[in-house]
Amino acid sequence: MPHQPTSKVLFVSICSLNKAEGGGRSYARSETVASLLSAPIAKRLRQRRERARQLVVGLDSPNRQGVEVSELFYNDHLARGEDFGGKEGTPLYLPAVERYKGRFFLSMGKDRSAVIREANHHVLFLSGLYGIVRALEPIQLYSCPLDGRVAQMWREDELLTTIVNEYIDRHGIKRVIDLTAIEAYRNLIDWRKMGRAADVLHCFWSGGAGADALIPFGETLRRMLEMSDDELLQLSSDQRMGQIIYRTAPRRGDDFPEEPIEEPYEVGSVEQVLGGGIANPASADGEGTWRFSATRKFQRDVRNHKGLFVKATNAIVTICQDPLNPQGDTIKSLSGSLKGLWRYKLGDFRLIYRPDTEDRVIHCQPLAKKDSQTYENRT
Repeated sequence: MPHQPTSKVLFVSICSLNKAEGGGRSYARSETVASLLSAPIAKRLRQRRERARQLVVGLDSPNRQGVEVSELFYNDHLARGEDFGGKEGTPLYLPAVERYKGRFFLSMGKDRSAVIREANHHVLFLSGLYGIVRALEPIQLYSCPLDGRVAQMWREDELLTTIVNEYIDRHGIKRVIDLTAIEAYRNLIDWRKMGRAADVLHCFWSGGAGADALIPFGETLRRMLEMSDDELLQLSSDQRMGQIIYRTAPRRGDDFPEEPIEEPYEVGSVEQVLGGGIANPASADGEGTWRFSATRKFQRDVRNHKGLFVKATNAIVTICQDPLNPQGDTIKSLSGSLKGLWRYKLGDFRLIYRPDTEDRVIHCQPLAKKDSQTYENRT
C-alpha cells in the first residue's frame, strides 16, 4: 500500500554518500515524486535526471577523491530505467530511505522505513542524481557527488524550486521544515520563492554546522515524525527543541538566516593558532600529527580563564598526536546526538573537538562547562 500522508507539514533533507547495495526489480510508481506532479513538470524532472545520469556514466564524470565516479562500483549497473524516463536494463531498486545509509539515516534507526510509512507527514530528499525523491521512492544504487556542474544542472531554470512549490500546492502544505544541513544542497532550492501558503523553518544544530549536524538532524526527524500537525505548526523562529534551533526563511531580498556558529575557524599548528605559552609547541608540528583549528571565541575562552591557557594548549598538543585514542575518563568519544565529537576533561571545563580524518584537522568548539546544557551532562 503506497504511503499517502495527509499532513500539512513537509520535511526536506538530503541523500547520503554511503548507500546500501541490492534491491528488487519492482518499480513502485505510486511512491515516486513524479506521480504527484503535473505531467509537464514530471517529464522535465525525468529528463533532468537522465542528464545527470549521462554525466555520471560519461567519460567526463565528476571526480570523487581522485577517482572518476564513472569508475566506482556504485555506478556499474546504473541503467536508464523508468526513474530516468526509459525502459533499459533490469535495474535493482530500493526505497530511498533504505538505500541511503549515511549518518543522517542511520541515526533515524534501522526501522526508519516503517517509521516514515506510519507517519502522516511528507518527506522529500534532495539528491545529486535524482534531484528530489520521496522517502519511499525506489532508486538505483549510484554515486553522484554534488559538484559544480551537477549543482548548476539542478539549479537551472529553478526546476527543484518549481517542484517543491507544486508539491506544496497540491498537498496543501502549510509548513516546510528544512533539515538539509549542508549548504550546497540547501542552495539547490530558492527558499525565498516558496508558495505563499507555506512558511519555512530552517533547522540548525547548536553544536556545529554542515555535516556535523547530520546525526542530530536524523534523530530530530524521527522525533518530529511522531509529532502532530498542531505541534509542528506551533514551532516559531529562534525557538529551540533540545539542541536544534529553528529560524524562518527570509523574504525576498532579505539575508538568509545564519547558522548559529561563533566565527570562522582559524587553522594551523597549535602555536600558530593560540600563540606562546605552550610547553612544547614543536610537538604539534611533527610528521604524522594533526593540525588544529579553533574559533576566536575558543581562543578568548582559554586566555580569559586564569590557569586554563597552559592546561588547554597542552591538552591540544596531546590530542593532535592521536585524537582518536581514548584515555580513561580524560579523553573519550561522545555518543547519541553528539556522535562524531570527542571531549577532553579539563577540571570544570570540557574541551569538545571534532577530528576531521580526511584533512587531519582537529576542530575545537567553544569551551563548555561540565554542567553545560548544550552537552546535556554527557561529556
